[in-house]
Amino acid sequence: MCGWSWEENKQFELALAVVDEQDPDRWQEVAAKIGGQKSAEDVQKHYVILLEDLQVQFAGSVGLELVYSQKQQ
Repeated sequence: MCGWSWEENKQFELALAVVDEQDPDRWQEVAAKIGGQKSAEDVQKHYVILLEDLQVQFAGSVGLELVYSQKQQ
C-alpha cells in the first residue's frame, strides 16, 4: 500500500462521513470518492489503522486523566 497524502486523508475522512456503513460496497464507494488511486482493500486497511490509532490515543488520554485525578487527591 502506498502512503497517503494529506489530501487523500481528508477525502477519506469525508467519504467515511457520507458512505453508509451498511453499504455492501462501502469500501469501493470510499475508494471511488478518493479519486480511484486507492483500492477498496487499501481504504479498508487504512480504516483499520485509523481505528487502532484512535484507540491508542483514547487509551493514552484516559491514562493521563487517571494519573492527574490521582495526583489531585
